[in-house]
Parts: sequence; C-alpha cells; structure tokens
Amino acid sequence: MARTFVRNSSAKVSTTTPVTGYPFTLSMWGRCTNVTNDQAAFGIYDTDGGQYYVLWFRGATGDVVSASTGLTTFADSSASYTNGQWHHVAGVFSSATSRTVYLDGGNSGTNTTSNTQAACERVVFATTNGFGASNGFDGSIANAGIYNVALTAGQIISLASGAPCPAVRPDALVAWYPFKSESPDVDWWGQHNLTTGTGTPTYSQHPPIIYPSGTRVFIPAGSGGIPNKTITKLQAVCTAAFW
Repeated sequence: MARTFVRNSSAKVSTTTPVTGYPFTLSMWGRCTNVTNDQAAFGIYDTDGGQYYVLWFRGATGDVVSASTGLTTFADSSASYTNGQWHHVAGVFSSATSRTVYLDGGNSGTNTTSNTQAACERVVFATTNGFGASNGFDGSIANAGIYNVALTAGQIISLASGAPCPAVRPDALVAWYPFKSESPDVDWWGQHNLTTGTGTPTYSQHPPIIYPSGTRVFIPAGSGGIPNKTITKLQAVCTAAFW
C-alpha cells in the first residue's frame, strides 16, 4: 500500500531514528499532486534545533526533486517530476559536503556545499517538523527505506526498477516502511514505528513493486551480537505481492 497525505494537514512521525550521522541513504516512491509548492516528503529530523535531512518535491522550484541538508543546501535533480505520476526518489548523504539526489534511477544532481546538521532523532513523512505538519506534502508515498551507507548509483537503479528495500543491501537497511494497513505504521526492518504525527493520512495503491513474500521474525538482543530489529524472512525468490 501507500500513504496519501494532504499538505500541512497530515504527517507521520516516529520518536526514534535509525541513523544519526553520515553516511546514509533515503529511498522512496512518491506520487506528488502539487506543482505549486515546495514539499517535504521523507526524511529525518532533529527535535532540539529544528534541523533535518529531507527528500523534496519542489513545485515552486521548477518541479525538481531534491535532497536537502537543512533548508538552505539542496541537491536538485536534472529533470522534473510529473504531477500525479509515480516516481522513485533517493538521496545519498555521504558527508557534510556531499549530498546527491536521484530521480527514477538517474537524472542526478550533487551539492558539495559544507553544511553540518545536528544529530537527528525522528523519522518524518510529509513534514520538516518532528512534532506536526510543516512544509507538507500533497500526494502518496510508498516503499520508503533508510540505509546506513551511501548506496551506489547501480543500487539506486535497482530500487527505481521496482526492487523492495530489503532486496538491496539488506545488511545496511535500518528502516523500511512498506505501509501495509497497520496502526501504527510499522517499520518492518527496525523498530522505528510511526507512532505520532498530524491528521489521518489515508491508504492508497502503490506503484508496481516486487515485494518479498514471507513472515516477520523477531531476533532478541544478545543473540550472537544481532541487535533488536524486526526483519523479513526472505524467500529464495521474491514474488509479486501488491499489498
């Protein structure tokens, strides 16, 4: 499924985040229905200083998608998104002087301006505010994930081709939001559930994504050094499952 948001009326937020520093990658599918405003879709947020790393659909800035460090340092795509159409967007945050955005597996742009943000504490959807809606998003979001590495261009292409987040660098995946019909919205890979936010975003159909079939299992802390996390038991072959 996908979550559908209304700008500045609905947002989803966790109270923890799986990454606090570089490098990391944000990946998502988005269908934006607004080409007028700059809109924050998915990112991580610092509750103390109001700082963040976010993927944007920038309707007021040439309809590009962007990966931003704060509200001043944007890496912009070399192509524009289409209103009402599904697109894959990824942001690779390698360091304080390197952030790269990808639109549909290519059309990349990089910004190397130095910008150091505070350690973040929350995962945010459709907002740049860890407590409610701000710079909100109009449209739907699906198959969102966070990695604790800088994914390569080839790995971004795999995600843009329909691979679910667990099929690409599962060893580095630290949060995954497939947006099944659950309350709260569950992080199926870690434990950063979206337990707070604003309004009531609805569920809708997602783009064609090959999801792994299988069951979730919980591995307790201390089991051979494996940390607490919810994982998906992948079958040898992934099958199409349109949740």
